[in-house]
Amino acid sequence: EDIGTTVYTAAVQVARYLETMFPGWEDKVVLELGSGTGLVGMVAALKGAKQVILTDLEGPVLSNLRHNVSMLPSTVQPHVTTLPLPWGTPLPPLPQIDVILAIECIYERPSVPPLVETLKALKAHSPHAKIIWAHDQRGRPGIPLFADLIKDTITFTPITSFPQGYNCKNVSVYQG
Repeated sequence: EDIGTTVYTAAVQVARYLETMFPGWEDKVVLELGSGTGLVGMVAALKGAKQVILTDLEGPVLSNLRHNVSMLPSTVQPHVTTLPLPWGTPLPPLPQIDVILAIECIYERPSVPPLVETLKALKAHSPHAKIIWAHDQRGRPGIPLFADLIKDTITFTPITSFPQGYNCKNVSVYQG
């Protein structure tokens, strides 16, 4: 399957939202879970984030992610790091994080508990971090499980204001 190498609609919608409606990147440390192609995290870097940490599984997806980062302007590349981060494992040493991105991370039910464990660990590490979570409505069986497992730790509210032309009716975006 193309998981990790496809730019999904939710990523485009969130990238556009971050580009136009999420100000003040200059002092932010951003971590993206399951970065895939890295589009959303790289938009944060291009908007001036102090540091962006793009994560995914070791292997072809992370190799592709590193290649994509190498295509960024040379002035931006030093602010972007890639690292493997399998969900449900101990966190590597990380700075305090301001924004956690989790875009199109839920595919199958078995991946949900480790994802929730990682999000909880990140929130414990950086309690003031904002989380932006997005998914499309393509019959993802793990989404109700995710909502059930995370509800006692993080409260998500829908983001409903988007730039004109970028509010996809089949995509849900939340901030927590």
